[in-house]
Amino acid sequence: MTNTVTLERRLEDLLNTASDMQQRDFEGNPGKQRVRGGDYASFAIMAAGIELLGCLCNKCNISKSRISKYRFTKAIRSFFPEQYHAHAEQLYKLRCGLLHVCRPDRGVVLRSRAAGDREEHLSTIRGNLYLVAEELLSDSRKALEKIIEERAYAKRLNSTVMHTGT
Repeated sequence: MTNTVTLERRLEDLLNTASDMQQRDFEGNPGKQRVRGGDYASFAIMAAGIELLGCLCNKCNISKSRISKYRFTKAIRSFFPEQYHAHAEQLYKLRCGLLHVCRPDRGVVLRSRAAGDREEHLSTIRGNLYLVAEELLSDSRKALEKIIEERAYAKRLNSTVMHTGT
């Protein structure tokens, strides 16, 4: 017997996993510095989630290849706050770096409030774009909430994107 997973459920799972990764080694070791690996992993998971959000922007099959840039940048420009829009292309490069070689692309610096970083989210300092894990997660959650509230996406959100065993 197989179970199905909807697009909405998959997006929620990705955001919950990103949140869990941001908390990694933080709860069990009070007083210790937070591990950066959890933050890096959360950025990669969020990048995958943003691309999946982009599936709502077109009617093609979710498995269609060679349109990741379109989906990712369209999701940023359609569902995220305006301050993200100018950085859509650079954020896509972040996605590629994290998902393909497990490191951010040049010109992108990943930060975390829990690790004590103070740079402003989406600020550009000496040509580098600074991203803060907690801010990106918060904005990703708001984007998903916005999509769920908009009835226009209901059918697509309820479409099956994955089959799992029992």
